[in-house]
Amino acid sequence: MGLVWAVTSRSMQYSWGLNVGIPLINEVAQNVTGHKGVLINRGKAKEMGLAEGDPVQIESITGVTKGYAVLREGVRPDVCVMIGQFDHWKTPFAKDLKLPSLNSLTSLSLSLTDSTGSGSDLARVKITKTDGPRRNEKRVESAAPA
Repeated sequence: MGLVWAVTSRSMQYSWGLNVGIPLINEVAQNVTGHKGVLINRGKAKEMGLAEGDPVQIESITGVTKGYAVLREGVRPDVCVMIGQFDHWKTPFAKDLKLPSLNSLTSLSLSLTDSTGSGSDLARVKITKTDGPRRNEKRVESAAPA
C-alpha cells in the first residue's frame, strides 16, 4: 500500500475528452507514454511491491478507480499520474477501456472552486495491488482490470 498525491494530465489526442469514443484516438494514444494505466515512480512502486502492469486499485476518501501500474523514473515518488479523464460509464468504446481516472476520486465542491470555475485536480490516494493478471500487452484494448 502506498499513500501518494494523485494528479491528472491531458494529452493532445484526447483534447478535453470529447473524442474518447473514437477507436482511432486510442490507437494514437498507444504511442504516448502513460496511456496504459497509472504512472507511478519506479522506486516507489518497488517499495510498494508493484511491478510493471500489475493491477492496482486507487482509492480516495470519496471514490475508487482501478487500472494497471505503469512504472517511470520521471514521476515524483509522492505522486501518481492518470492521463485523461476516463472511467466513462456510458460513452461507447471509452467505457470499455477501463482506464483509471482522477474524476472517480474527487467530488465536486463549490467551496473548492475558484471564481473562474476552476478547481484543483488532485487527491490524496491509497494505491494497493489487486488480484488478477498483469497487463502485458503492448496495446490497451477493451479489457477490465482483474
